[in-house]
Amino acid sequence: MNIAFFALDESALQAAPLFETEGVKVLLSPSREEALAAEAMVVTAHAGLGNLLKGFAATGIDALVDRRLAGGRPVLVMGSAMAALFQNIEGVGENGLGQWPGSVNRRVGRQQYLKIAPPTGSLLSGIEDPLYFPFAHAATVDPATLLGSGPMKPPLSTMVVGQERFLAAVENGALTAFQFLPEKSGRAGRQIVAKWIAQVRGS
Repeated sequence: MNIAFFALDESALQAAPLFETEGVKVLLSPSREEALAAEAMVVTAHAGLGNLLKGFAATGIDALVDRRLAGGRPVLVMGSAMAALFQNIEGVGENGLGQWPGSVNRRVGRQQYLKIAPPTGSLLSGIEDPLYFPFAHAATVDPATLLGSGPMKPPLSTMVVGQERFLAAVENGALTAFQFLPEKSGRAGRQIVAKWIAQVRGS
């Protein structure tokens, strides 16, 4: 199994070994053809959101995400890169990719280990250890609520438990996004990556 792996900043490369330990071949900075042909695609970032959106556009990742999702091909977006999937991002001056409606807003707290409350059927079900959320922005509104009722299956959204309420993850068909960093979340992060890979292999 091949995974096209895009790290939008150098520190985000730390996540690659999590996938390699599950027996997959990680294609770092793949070509367009490799990214479209791979069984799955991962986009991850630790960077601030202004640079992040420029990175999406400069590398053509936005178009690759659209192409893969149109064909039902798995895409995983992690870390600060998840914010780019929403329509609006506070304080950046640029719109996101619009995969989901809603806004990403500035957070008060930073660099926290927080527990989550996954819904039934989520990839994150059974995860009890806290996950690492380092970012100054967070998506706070469940995209399933904003999308309303319709013929399509609504996204599964996992929220953070605690005084500050925001999204930890969204699972929406072929598109999965984690707002936390699996590589800094210890055993829980490894479990989640392993479950996602198993899901891709079974699809």
